[in-house]
Amino acid sequence: MGHCHEEVWFSLLLELFLLASQIVLPNATIASVTSTNDPDLWFALRGGLNRFGIVTKFTLKARPQKKVQFGTIYYTEQYCRDFFEAVADFTNYNDDPKAALIPTLNALPGGIKTGILYFFYDSPTPPPASVWANFTAIPHINVTISPQSFVQTAYPTETLISNTYGRRQLFSTTTFEPVTRELAGAIYDIVSNSFTSRSLQPGFLTGSFALEPIDQFMLAQHAAAGPAAFATPNRGGAQLLGELNYIWADSVSDGIWSKQTHDDIAALQKAAMQLGQQEATPWVYPPYASVDQPVQQIYSGTLERLRRVQRRVDVEGVFRNLTGGFNI
Repeated sequence: MGHCHEEVWFSLLLELFLLASQIVLPNATIASVTSTNDPDLWFALRGGLNRFGIVTKFTLKARPQKKVQFGTIYYTEQYCRDFFEAVADFTNYNDDPKAALIPTLNALPGGIKTGILYFFYDSPTPPPASVWANFTAIPHINVTISPQSFVQTAYPTETLISNTYGRRQLFSTTTFEPVTRELAGAIYDIVSNSFTSRSLQPGFLTGSFALEPIDQFMLAQHAAAGPAAFATPNRGGAQLLGELNYIWADSVSDGIWSKQTHDDIAALQKAAMQLGQQEATPWVYPPYASVDQPVQQIYSGTLERLRRVQRRVDVEGVFRNLTGGFNI
């Protein structure tokens, strides 16, 4: 599961909602794992993915699902840079934990680009107008926001999945800090220019880049979630999470798009360093990571403990090289 609206109440990763797991271990025994009876394996299962056995049952924290405010706003290309800069402002200054958003820049063949902002407010009643003021002040095509069930907020994702079924697709990611309007504008310029050139290539279907806020509320909840394999560095300030996604027609072009995705992420990291980022290899968000991204960036500060746990529960290495997850 990727970045979601509930993170402000729990943590940055679904697995950190975990209270208990039932797992079939590589030696064929069945274990119930909690923070008290096996704290090391519990730590590993919270973000360590499927390198420890087969999870057959899990217990998660949950919240009542009331109606929420959800909607979208669309921007033409000429206002998308302003839109990205407004995301930086929201990330730094939003003081309402109920407010969340997913901003995206999208490209179609021929270089047609559109900005889409997905609004989310965790209440059946509308938020104060000031919450979205920076976004609604930018000239836009259309804005819709209304009370919806939590399930309905997933419909845009469901439509996207059905439209891309059977196509080739690759995700990659990086993170940014400190968050500034200058950085957000530079990110937009790099992604927009890349989409212009990539969208003219044979086989290109769509390109998408999400610039997702990681604000003070999310970081605080993540830190309070307890020990976990995925431990986001928190240096005291807000951060931005970038998710790059290309979809193309067939496997003949796999190598080309893999390289282009890698090059785009490298260009974004270089720009961030030039604008004050201290980490040349920043942490990587597991659900968005590509197979060629270093595992040291995914499990920054926890990798050695993960390896010790994996070798304890999987002495013969049964799960070390299976499909899915990352080799640790």
